[in-house]
Amino acid sequence: MNRTSHTFSRKHSRTNATTQTQQATAVVAKVEIEGVNMASSSEEYDNEAMDECPLDGSVSDRVGCILSYAGSETDVWINYTVLAINTMFCCWVVSQQQRSAKIGCHVTSLVFVVAFQIGLCLQLGCAGISIVWCAMMSWAWREEQRQQTTSTRSHWVWSWIPKGLTATAIIYYGIVSPVITTAAHFCALALGYFLSYLESLSPCFGSGEALYDNVSRPAVEPDQSRERILDNDH
Repeated sequence: MNRTSHTFSRKHSRTNATTQTQQATAVVAKVEIEGVNMASSSEEYDNEAMDECPLDGSVSDRVGCILSYAGSETDVWINYTVLAINTMFCCWVVSQQQRSAKIGCHVTSLVFVVAFQIGLCLQLGCAGISIVWCAMMSWAWREEQRQQTTSTRSHWVWSWIPKGLTATAIIYYGIVSPVITTAAHFCALALGYFLSYLESLSPCFGSGEALYDNVSRPAVEPDQSRERILDNDH
């Protein structure tokens, strides 16, 4: 009787030990599976952040992905709001120019920036339009500085609205996005400034004189110039 009880006790102990081992193994396996899932999710998130749009597929689908920020509603709302405000700012700056017939040069610069943005994202698999609105802001800022005079400076106070909005968007993405995004924004600002500089040197505007109504000097008629020369000779 005692031997039978002892044998039963040993079997019961072994059963409990086996059960505990199985439970511990199950817990470890569950933790490992959760860890793998978390690592996989993190890896997928990193891949999406670096490669938001696929490099394969039709060009139209890829361009649609680029312009729609790969379906991110927050990014669409932020970027297209800034783009709309900066577009109005640029249009207002252009409206102050005397030589409105030279608008083709401005359109050429804009088309170049848009093509550069889309081409870059097609090559890298990124998404967005931030290069466009950054370049538009710096372009408009330089044109504004060329156009401003002391007497007209008060009319430009409202221009701080698009400037502040652009700066806020850049700071926001500097916080939530990788450093490469901020670097791209500053490069785009430099691009817009450089395009404005090239326009001022290009044949589009001749010598660049009398480009703006606010800073242009009244032209002297040829007959008046000749009369002045004759008067000086006498």
